[in-house]
Amino acid sequence: MDALLENLRAQLDEARNGITALTQRAADENRDLNDAEQHNFDAYRTQIEGLQPRIDQLAAVQRSYDASASAIASVVDGNGNSGVATLQRAEAPDYLQRTYPTAGAWVVDYLMSRAPGGIDVSSEQRAAARDRIQRAVANQTTADNPGLIPEPIIGPVINFIDNRRPVWNTFTQRPITAGPLFYRPRVTQHTLVGPQTAEKTELPSRKMLVERVPVTVATYGGVVDISLQDIQWSNPSIMQAIIDDLRAQYVLQTEGVAAGLLNTTGDANTITADSADAQGLIKALYDASAAVFTGIGLLPTHVAMSVDVWARIGSLTDAGGRPIFPSMGPANAPGMMNATSLNGSVVGLIPVVSSGLPADTLIVYRADALEGWEQLIGVLQVTEPRLLGTEVAYAGFAASLALSADAAVSITLPAGP
Repeated sequence: MDALLENLRAQLDEARNGITALTQRAADENRDLNDAEQHNFDAYRTQIEGLQPRIDQLAAVQRSYDASASAIASVVDGNGNSGVATLQRAEAPDYLQRTYPTAGAWVVDYLMSRAPGGIDVSSEQRAAARDRIQRAVANQTTADNPGLIPEPIIGPVINFIDNRRPVWNTFTQRPITAGPLFYRPRVTQHTLVGPQTAEKTELPSRKMLVERVPVTVATYGGVVDISLQDIQWSNPSIMQAIIDDLRAQYVLQTEGVAAGLLNTTGDANTITADSADAQGLIKALYDASAAVFTGIGLLPTHVAMSVDVWARIGSLTDAGGRPIFPSMGPANAPGMMNATSLNGSVVGLIPVVSSGLPADTLIVYRADALEGWEQLIGVLQVTEPRLLGTEVAYAGFAASLALSADAAVSITLPAGP
């Protein structure tokens, strides 16, 4: 009874912790829950609503059992011994019962074995008493009763995964309504407006050309077949642990799709910084911003960087040793960064730090010129009665698209000092 109740309570705690993590992540990023997070929020809430009545029912039964056990233990036998004391005496070693029929006999031997000099106790009596005490009081350690020592598993499953989608989330988010191939219309030639050369003369004219840009939808997912025994006996729940891990792996996979598109687009328009110091970096950022503006007629909004580049930029100092991007109280600084947050500003651009980007990556881009298309399927489950198992899958459809080849510019940084 206790094990089942604790198992249900552990599952309830996991579901509550899952909701807390989802809402806290959205609050930290100052946004609402996205579709994937809302789906997981609803799943956790449904799980909590199902667990609570079962926990209440089992807790009531357990309280009834405990009350009965307490009443039985309080019953005294004809010799004035309680039920618990009688049970312990019956299980005591035979030697202890023969040597010390009463508690007083043991106390006498205990005092004799520790009697100081000058008291009328011979050394032989003291040694004999000490020998009886040592033989009567047996050492009991955990090695003697391994069958009674539990092997507890405490706390939630430790599973460190960066399950954010920083690059994907900056793209314009659009739902997939058709597949596996659809098209986006893109203007390749604009109409023409110009001065009228003279009265009653024809105005300038040029037709608009619109091409079809193909977008291929890919399916991403994973599946695990879990035995009924593993589902029933695991604590924490193996089912929830696997679902959480599949969800995280899906997030990592789709973040890699977005990071790959951004890399490909940026690598087609590469500039190299003049130097590895702060001055060279700032000039390169402005050169890349100008290139984006020239290419699409809009200024960039974000700068994506790999983790190593984020660390390198954050540690840049000027000639006096002052941080170029201070963590607090910046005065006339070109931005702000700190080691405890991935938020901040780099010459006005929003930094996007992703583990999905390869090392030495630094890309300036216009976020709404890139699109992330997705239809989240989420968790799928099917029971296998013949095998006493459950197949659990997590899946979704996703695609990404750069609306212009000039929407991103990569910066190559020289080796640092």
